[in-house]
Amino acid sequence: MNDTVIITTDLGTFKAFRLDRTERNTPRLEVIEEIELLDAHGRLGDKVTDQAGRWKVPMQNMSMSYGERQKIDLELRRRLIKQIAEQIRNTVADRSVATCYFAASPEINEQLLEAAGPQVRGKIEKNLSCNLTNSDKDELLRHFLEPELSGAR
Repeated sequence: MNDTVIITTDLGTFKAFRLDRTERNTPRLEVIEEIELLDAHGRLGDKVTDQAGRWKVPMQNMSMSYGERQKIDLELRRRLIKQIAEQIRNTVADRSVATCYFAASPEINEQLLEAAGPQVRGKIEKNLSCNLTNSDKDELLRHFLEPELSGAR
């Protein structure tokens, strides 16, 4: 059986749908996976350290620490992209999946496709650089199947 999978993602949410057809050839989406990435939510200060772990500068007038958080936002972003790419690989690697329609935020679209690998990129038929994670199923179908749906009317 050759399935088509629709994947929508941003740095905090991953959703995968199976595209099925009814008896009348009407497209229908079935949720396969829906994951909230916990590392993407919450304040950075709650994840990294508390006040007791900071180093103090020897001068009284300066209250900043020596151990500044340099590039920690980039590291968290890199880890989230790696986690999402792994989810994409796991979803698309199934032998029954023939094609994949993919939508990701414009900031991370190319990075995700690069991290997912050539096997995944080979199965991606449509790629949209937009955030559709909060879209309902009808809107997803309109984005990916617009020519097919408008031709049926």
